[in-house]
Amino acid sequence: MVRQPVHRDGPQLTTVEAGGTLTASDLVNAPEMPTPRVDRPPRHTPHTRTTVAPAPGGTGVFDARAVADRAGAGERTASLTGAAAIAERRLENIIAQSPAMIAVKDLSLRYRVANPELARVAGRPLAEVIGHTASELFPEFGGEIDAQSEAAIETGEPMHCDLLVEVDGEVRTFHVVSFVLDGPDGGPAEVGCIGTDITDRLRYEHALRAREEALELVGAALVEHRLQVVSQPVVRIADGRVTSEELLVRLRAPGSTEVLAPAAFLPAAERYGLIQEIDTWMVAHAVQVAAHRPVQVNLSAVTLSDRTARQTILSTLSLAPEAAARIIFEVTESAAAEHIDAAEAFAAGLTELGCGLALDDFGTGFGSFTYLRRLPLRYLKIDRSFVTGLADSAEDRRVVASIVGIARQFGLQTIAEGVEDAAVLGVLAELEADYAQGFHLGVPAPVHLRAG
Repeated sequence: MVRQPVHRDGPQLTTVEAGGTLTASDLVNAPEMPTPRVDRPPRHTPHTRTTVAPAPGGTGVFDARAVADRAGAGERTASLTGAAAIAERRLENIIAQSPAMIAVKDLSLRYRVANPELARVAGRPLAEVIGHTASELFPEFGGEIDAQSEAAIETGEPMHCDLLVEVDGEVRTFHVVSFVLDGPDGGPAEVGCIGTDITDRLRYEHALRAREEALELVGAALVEHRLQVVSQPVVRIADGRVTSEELLVRLRAPGSTEVLAPAAFLPAAERYGLIQEIDTWMVAHAVQVAAHRPVQVNLSAVTLSDRTARQTILSTLSLAPEAAARIIFEVTESAAAEHIDAAEAFAAGLTELGCGLALDDFGTGFGSFTYLRRLPLRYLKIDRSFVTGLADSAEDRRVVASIVGIARQFGLQTIAEGVEDAAVLGVLAELEADYAQGFHLGVPAPVHLRAG
């Protein structure tokens, strides 16, 4: 049910900086008001007062009195009326409705008081929680909680740990704190425990760190000129002649000669809004190369959706009309699907400047014919998933043959990606595909501005 506990590094003490202990008298003197309501899907059936099986020497009733008295809340009587009773119900409801696990244990570490959330995580009725230790309720990690409680009793200090707990089929991270509740004589009487689900907070913190790392990696690479352009030849199958080349981006790691593959930085750049800068940078370099020979360059879905990036690209191209006429822009099916209206308008602007358009990864989406009708395409790029096993797969042959036939019907040419050996190239020739690219025909290499 549960995985191993995860310990945090660093200090294990927590202090309350502003306010100290909340006492019952604070609540008694509060103005009367309706019990707060939180509009969120309930994690358990709402409770106003929950009766549980009594533990030896205890009432078994989960109420605010049990917690407040044990925490040294002050003078209280068995009979609370008026404002005090209202405060009692408020605190009781807060604890019962809390998304955190809240419990009180005796010095033998058996639960005397527990709220519904603890029972839910334990997967037991609340009555079965009272009178048991954490080790008995949670065999996989309860020993960790009990040891933490013992340490709190011995030291008199709060103890903390993080635990991985499987709840409703999902592994969640809980931060558990154990602390001593003093008795009337000032010595330890019981142990309070609070377990808070911090899974979503950790995910958010992880996302922030990932964003910061991406900004540092890609942002610094742009500033420090560590992006690199490589190219892979596109070969005409009929005569083996290199007719174009696809420009690809790489990133040199800081302080080294290591060159990172696109998968190491492009997904993060797309996620955190940096891909537009990379795409506009690539278009500027594509214009330089296209002054000498035809090239192909990719555009991301994010760039298609960004009006400023689109205008920047069109402005760059308009300054070099002869080079623009030698550039083919590749847009994936998924990018076109997400932003078909923007893609259509942008494609019209590219066509006016003499640029061509290729639909990349063709055959992997569900709206292929929509794009064929709405975009001024010149090429269909056959996705490598249909190409790499072409020599041995009858199904892939039928798919590629169909794509070639569709292209012919629409007056388009085909480019097969992922050609890794001569056998695949031979099948493509039989199926009358027009162009091919892949490691068999040439690996990506640094761009050289040779005359074309």
